[in-house]
Parts: sequence; C-alpha cells; structure tokens
Amino acid sequence: MGSMKIAVAAGLVSLAAGAAQAADLPPPPVLEPAGRPDFVEIGSGWYLRGDVGYAIPVAPKASYAGIPLAGEKLDKSGSVGGGFGYKFTNWLRADVTGDYYWSRDFRAVTPVAGGGTWNDRGDLQSWAVMANGYVDLGNWSGFTPYVGAGIGIAGNELKKAAVDVYTSGGALAVTTLYGNDRRYNFAWALMAGTAIDVTSELKLDIGYRYMNLGEARTLSDAAGGIVRLKDLQQHEIRFGLRYLIDG
Repeated sequence: MGSMKIAVAAGLVSLAAGAAQAADLPPPPVLEPAGRPDFVEIGSGWYLRGDVGYAIPVAPKASYAGIPLAGEKLDKSGSVGGGFGYKFTNWLRADVTGDYYWSRDFRAVTPVAGGGTWNDRGDLQSWAVMANGYVDLGNWSGFTPYVGAGIGIAGNELKKAAVDVYTSGGALAVTTLYGNDRRYNFAWALMAGTAIDVTSELKLDIGYRYMNLGEARTLSDAAGGIVRLKDLQQHEIRFGLRYLIDG
C-alpha cells in the first residue's frame, strides 16, 4: 500500500513538471486566411467626351485665278463634336475627336480697274477629325489645368459660291456661279483650358483651341478660274463634358 502511494505521488510530480515545461513553450502560430490577390483593372482609364464650341475665324487669304481678292470676311460659327480617349497617368492623356462646324458665309469685295467691284460670296462648311495629346498640370481643389496639341484631317466645302460684278455706277452687270468642291487637308491645333470636377467620373471641360483647317476652293468657272481660300485659321472657345468609364 505504501508503494502505491509513492507511485501515485511520483506520477503527479511528473505531470506537474510536464505542465510547467509546456507553459514555457511559445504559443502556436496563428494562421491567417489567404487574402485575395490584387488585381490591376485594365481599361479603367477610358473616357468619353462631348463638346460644343464657338469659332471666331481669322480673315482668310482669298484669290481668284491667282489674283488676290480684298476685304475678305468669314462669319463666326458654332460647332458640335465628340470623341473618346484614354488617361494613361494623372498627368498624361490622349483622345480622338470629331467636330462639325456650322455653315458660315464668306464674302470679299475687290475693286477693279476703271471702277466697279467684284463681290465674291459663298458658304463654307467644315469638319475635322483630330488625334490629340494633353498634359494635365495637377488637380487644384477640383480644378485641373491642361495644355495640349493635335493633328488630323479637315474637310472644307465651299458651296453656293458666286461673284457679282458691279459697274462703277453700282449696277449689277453679271453674276458668275462656281461649282462646289470639297478639299481634304492636314489640320493642326493647340489647346489650353481647365477641367472642373463635377463627380469623380464626370468633368466639365472649359478650353481654348487654335485651329488651322487648311484651305477651301471652288470648281473652275467658264474662264477656267477658281476661288481659293487659303490658311483657314480660327480661335475657338469650347465647353465639354468628359466621362471617365469605370472611374
């Protein structure tokens, strides 16, 4: 009986020693659940844009059969357009745009020898497709100023063109009509403006654009001469909206 008590006591001492050693061991590591991998969203920089504008033209250089005309005037015009683009970084983006300019009146009054005048007239219609690049100059309390440049193709059509020849006494002597002709030209532009944050996806774009649309001309008349408008330049004030897809 005494030996059994001794064995029981020895077992209790052994268990106590084992528990003490276990208490000294570091706790088992905590296994964290595997997190989802980070995904890079492809295509989140795409945006759509729509614009309206007001074009103030510079008087074009006009001629008939190589003879310079005088008193050239080209009316102001509105425009409407749209396009799509991609924002590469917070500083750099690019887009492709198309714009249509409403018809505007062209006029020129040229004195002729012996008195009288040539009164040239016509309607000019234009459109342009441009590839543009921009540098955004940082966001300042919701305002992002930018500068940019673009190149592309412009189509110019001089319609309903005619010349009214007046005598020195002011009487209409003859009217000559020209056929319509459409010219496709290299076009280029310089831009500056600012974008205003409406939401994180939608921006109001207010900007200035200098645009060079190339030239326009008529078909030849019975004498073989054409009216030619060179160096079609204009200053544009533009208002637009840009919507960032998946912004």
